[in-house]
Amino acid sequence: MHTQSPTVLALLSLSLFTACSRPTAGLPGPDDDTDGANGNDTDLPTDSGEDPDTSDTSTSPDSGDSPVDTGEPSDTDTDTGDEPEPFEQDMVKAFYGPMMLTEGAHPYSQRDDLVLMGFNTIDMAQYVLLGPDGVVSTTYSEQEITDTLNRYGESELRVSLTFIVGYTATGDEADAVWGSQYTDQGADIETVLGHLTQHMVDLVPLAEDLDVYQLSVYEPDLLFYEKTNTDGSPNFDAVSTWSQTHLAAMQDAGWGDEEDEQLIWKFGYYYVPPTASGSNVPIDIDFSGYDGAGFSLSAEDESWEEDAEVWSSIYANQVDRFLAHFSESLPDASVWPAITEFGVGDASCGSWSSPDDPCDIYWTEEHVIAAFEAVLEGVQKWNDTEETQFRGVYLLDSPPDTGLFSIADSAVVRDSIQEGMAALE
Repeated sequence: MHTQSPTVLALLSLSLFTACSRPTAGLPGPDDDTDGANGNDTDLPTDSGEDPDTSDTSTSPDSGDSPVDTGEPSDTDTDTGDEPEPFEQDMVKAFYGPMMLTEGAHPYSQRDDLVLMGFNTIDMAQYVLLGPDGVVSTTYSEQEITDTLNRYGESELRVSLTFIVGYTATGDEADAVWGSQYTDQGADIETVLGHLTQHMVDLVPLAEDLDVYQLSVYEPDLLFYEKTNTDGSPNFDAVSTWSQTHLAAMQDAGWGDEEDEQLIWKFGYYYVPPTASGSNVPIDIDFSGYDGAGFSLSAEDESWEEDAEVWSSIYANQVDRFLAHFSESLPDASVWPAITEFGVGDASCGSWSSPDDPCDIYWTEEHVIAAFEAVLEGVQKWNDTEETQFRGVYLLDSPPDTGLFSIADSAVVRDSIQEGMAALE
């Protein structure tokens, strides 16, 4: 295994930041030659951004499918003593900067600025290129991870480390594909994800030495699902089996022995949303035993409306539906739910753009504020009224040189985020 060269790193960093910030079913890396929209042929359903048919009650927990309470005891009323303990988790207010491990790549590398905005966790990404025979390369060396994380060691910020994977069928970096569906590249799910597990197991001692708070894998469900269901829906059986194998291996390595060591499952749930008809595609993945789990969503050009107030209403409705759907998908009361990525990573042009760069779709500051408020206020209102409590929000921010919105571009957006974070408890 070796680290990427500077040239490869520069290309990889930009493509991977885009891949992990846009709510599409996988984006191409520099050498991705897959077909279809957005450079891939993923056939997952997408959310139109419109309100679902309100006559569809499948997303409601009171849709009429619940058994009638006869007053008689039933098997489900029996306490077996095997129920997991409900989670006790303070609110994770995370700043997710995909390139934060590159010094100087982000304007908010100064920890005090993030604390003042209300964040208590910094989420960084390590990029791992996998091949049939093992880990081909990583973007950052262990020494680079150590140096970066040590800069946060004495701050009030906890550190979360997310692993984003790419795949090369030949084992050659030149053939790397990032953010696509790797089973289309011939990846054997059990074997390839097994290499990732071993890589993460090997890093447990380092993570413990650096007081890392959380370890997570970025959207393995979207990268490793199969197209084997006869109805055309994605088949998650293999990646679901791996989720439990991975969990057991990490626990055997000692991760989780301390209360401040957590393993998080980051779903590509945005890509498996309620369909346009209002019905849900089920999350058929066993993520029981994980400390927390969450999904991604982002403001995107496809859902944009020129009137910011109209768009805000549509997007807030979408957030509310996702919160409801995901809360119903939790395996048990021990796994705390979160929105593990949110922001405006797929808003391509707007108030932050150069005047020389004309925008066909123009995102105003009002649009951007509404995107962040929809999530922060949506979670707050949900927690005020519902039994299941969301315990994490991970705000994705873009380095300015990507051409995407960065919170460094707008003081009013930063103020809005600070206000929203302060209201979350």
